[in-house]
Parts: sequence; C-alpha cells; structure tokens
Amino acid sequence: MRADRIAFAVLLACSTAAGAVPSKIVPPAGPAAAGNARVAIAEAFALGQKGDCRGLLARLDPLVVGLAPGADRNAAQLLRLNCLAPAGRGDELVAVHRELVAADPANPIVRGFGVSIAAGTGDMKGAGQQLAVLAEQTPEALNGISGRLWRAVAQSLSEAKETALRDRIAIALARADWQPADLPGLRGDVAEGAIDALVRRGEIVEAGQLLPRVTAPESLFEMAIMRDHAPIWPQVEAQMGPQSGRAVDAFAADRLAAFAASPDDATTRLGAVRALVLLGRFDQASETAADVAIADGMDEDAVAMVRLDAQARAVTGERAAAIARLQPFSGVDFARTPVAVSGIIALAETLDEAGRANEALAAARLGLTRGGGALSPYGTAWLKRTEACALAALGQGTAAQAATAALRARADDNPAAAIEASLCAGQDDAATTLAVATLGTAEGAALIADQFQPDDALWIPGGSRLRAMWTTFLKRPAVAAAFEKRARILPEALRPSRNPRAMPRSAGTDRSTT
Repeated sequence: MRADRIAFAVLLACSTAAGAVPSKIVPPAGPAAAGNARVAIAEAFALGQKGDCRGLLARLDPLVVGLAPGADRNAAQLLRLNCLAPAGRGDELVAVHRELVAADPANPIVRGFGVSIAAGTGDMKGAGQQLAVLAEQTPEALNGISGRLWRAVAQSLSEAKETALRDRIAIALARADWQPADLPGLRGDVAEGAIDALVRRGEIVEAGQLLPRVTAPESLFEMAIMRDHAPIWPQVEAQMGPQSGRAVDAFAADRLAAFAASPDDATTRLGAVRALVLLGRFDQASETAADVAIADGMDEDAVAMVRLDAQARAVTGERAAAIARLQPFSGVDFARTPVAVSGIIALAETLDEAGRANEALAAARLGLTRGGGALSPYGTAWLKRTEACALAALGQGTAAQAATAALRARADDNPAAAIEASLCAGQDDAATTLAVATLGTAEGAALIADQFQPDDALWIPGGSRLRAMWTTFLKRPAVAAAFEKRARILPEALRPSRNPRAMPRSAGTDRSTT
C-alpha cells in the first residue's frame, strides 16, 4: 500500500489540503509567538504547493516541537502529514495521524489518511470501516482515495467474509458517484457491487437507477444469471441486447477509442484487448497483446493482457501456442512481481486442459512452492485444484482424493475449486454436498453460478474439459434444484454470436449521465 499512500499524500499536498487549512495559515493580528507560528505555517504551505515536501518539513519540524495543542498545531501537523511519505518518512505517519485523530477526528483529510494508513499496516477491516465513514459523511474527500486502494480493501473484505462492510462501502461510494482518477472504469464496478447489495436488500428502484453505470458486458452477464437480480432482469437484458451485442458494441467502441487516443498506455491497451475478445476478434486481440512481455516487474495490466492473449490463442485452436505464451510465468520472481502469480495459475490450468497432466502437476506445484505471500487463499485453491485433477489424470487416485479432501476442508477459500477437484477425483457425492451447501446462500451462489454455464454462453468458448464436468454435474437432481433457486443458465437470446462482430463505428463514454 505504500504507493497508494504516496499518491494520496501528493494529491492532498497539491489540492485537498489547499481547501482544508487556508483559514489557518493567514497570519492574523495577535501575539508575536502565534504570529510567528502562522507565518511559518503559511511559508510551509507555499512550499507544499510547489511540491517541496522536504522544505516544508524543514520549516515545520522545529516549530511543532514546542507548539501547544490548538488550531495552529493542527494546521502544521496536517501539512506535515501530507509530506511525510513523499519525503521518505512514512514511518512517522502513524504517530502524527494518531495525534490529529484525537484533535480533529471529523477532518476529511485526517479520515482519508486513516484509510491509507490502516491499509498500509494490513488492517483492511479498519481501512474499510474508515472508508465507509468517509464516503457516507464527507464524500467530497473521496478524491484522495485511489481505485487500487479500494480494490485491495474490497478483495480483502471479501476473502475475510466481511460482506456487510464491503457492501456498505460499495453503496456509499455509488451514492457519491465516486470515480477514482487512477481507475475511472472502476465507477461501473462500484455500481455493480452496490447493485448486488441493494437487490439482496430488496431496494430494487435504486439498484435499477445505478444499472446504466455498469458498462462491462462481463458484469451484466453475472447479473443476468443470478436469480436475486430477477427484478431487474428486464432492464439488464435490454442493456445487453440480442446476443449481448448492445453492451459489447458500446463497451468496445469506448475502449477502442481510448486505445486509439493513447496507444502507449497499458490500461487503454488492456481495454482494447478485452474489447476485441468480446467482439469475437481473437486474432486481433492476440496481435494487440503480442508484444507484452512476461518479466519481473510487470504490472497487473500486463499480466491480464498475456492471459487474454493465451485464451484467444486457445479458442482458435492454438492450445500449444497458448501454453507457450504462458510458459515464461514459471520463471518470474513472484516475490518481486506478486501480480504475476495469476499467470502460473493460468499455465497450470491450461496444461491440464490440454491433457498434459505431468506438466500441469509440475506447474501447480511450482506455483504452490514459489508463490509464497503472493498467493491468496483463493489462488492457492486453484493451484491445488489443478494438482488434484492432474493426479487423478495420472492414475494416482489415492493422492488425488487426499488433495481433494484437503481442499474441501477449506472450501470457503474457493468452493468452485473444491467442487471441481472433487469431480476430477470421482467424488461426485462429496461434490454434490458441497455444491448444494454453497448454493444455499446468495454469496455462495455468486461464487459458483458461472461454472455451470455452457460453453456457448461464454465470450471465450474454450471447449473446456473442466466446464463439461460441471454441465454433467448439473444433471444431478439435488444440484439442479439448488441451482434453480439461486441462478439460471444464460438465456440463448443473450448468448454471444460465434461469428465476429463488426468493429464499432464510434466511441461512447464510460461515464453515463446517471
């Protein structure tokens, strides 16, 4: 989280702080000591506006040593808070922030820093609680929260089953119409999270009002298969259009226009690759992502592009080329490049799908051995799934069943992986018990409903052996009954065409007027 704290601090130093403390830095008439303090604060403020954090701290550090509690000290500490991380003194943030929380707890800058500091120390629940208060009470201060910080908090809360807090934040962010500067497309993801929470609470009108913000076809797909969204299905289906074409065309027009305007930007390139995949133009998607290298230090956009490139190659019958594209992930240092661990997960699964069980087993075990702290419990479970399926394919039934039993013991980490491993190991009854239990809640159903979808409901129909197991599995009466209560198979009218769509003529905008 250090990068987020620095980005936040710089932003506040340049803007938010300027609106928060100007009344405290104009030297008024008064005692000489107070006047001198305010002159120093005003001079430091000017240095902060120039981006000179070291100069600001040099001006204020001696001052705060003897400055009594009160408005002047608060103003000085707020300015110092903005500059400690950029000046390489991030270890002092907690103490200064603690003082300001005691002195001025409702200050939006103090609250915003509380989110970043809590996340930076690993207290994601604390970060979430503070973000909820910030969004609900002072939403104007959200411009200091980065999209990447919110994603990290949301993922952590989901993994910890803190769904009530996660949903509370999503609703507050959506009501504030928050659109982070670093990830503007996150506006739709926030709306999706809020809609999911609102429909479960029966607040259908507000959920429908937020729906136009959700422009990602993949997100609309998820809503279209979850039965708790049934009250807004007509609106979802209208937004998707026949063969999901209306949503795909609008999304693709926007992302391709953004890429044309900024072809050297990794985020816009990823958007273009996604768009081409959704349009069914797999060769063009691969061409667009072809020069993205797998290397230490690559970012998550680059990892995502490589994975999409591999999927695009596989769907056109080039499975060996897909494996070759992913193979370099086995040499990445995951300690230095933790986001690349999803690449080794993809490599292991692709090898398994190709029937190369020995190599799949080796890749899965390499990921488990070297993934370390880069692996979440969710990602670990996918690697263990591949390990179990590869062992079963190699005729090592006892070992496969032992691996599968261990996965089921921690099924909450990733129920889809535990069910799939059980199916690979021939433990269909155990898989049924787990699937029925998982489908018993809305949260659980949302984690596995997409696994039951047939190949032709997907934008990348890979002819998956693993997905075929789920299709057969759904014929079990107990599984079918539990599934129908919580989800549905995507209607044929919404399923993507198997023919490439025409390139969209013009770009829209990712930001609706809603």
